[in-house]
Amino acid sequence: MNTILLIEDGLESSPTADLLNRSGYRVIAADDGSSALSLLQKGASVDLVIIDYAASGPASLELLHSLKKIAPRSLLFCSPRMPPLKCI
Repeated sequence: MNTILLIEDGLESSPTADLLNRSGYRVIAADDGSSALSLLQKGASVDLVIIDYAASGPASLELLHSLKKIAPRSLLFCSPRMPPLKCI
């Protein structure tokens, strides 16, 4: 089963998490970037990271760089609300 780390505020009623779970994915949820980094540093293994830009905090680009260092094999996907960034 593929595991997805979902970084999104308002996770208690997340349609994204519900859809992913119903589709057979294992979802690990974090409501901000700090929580996501903590989960990965504690050994959570994920295949995909989905980031809601608004939930990840003010240092979103820094968060992306940190995620790639901790989980280099994970694919990162940023929500469409995220402004364009240079490739990481």
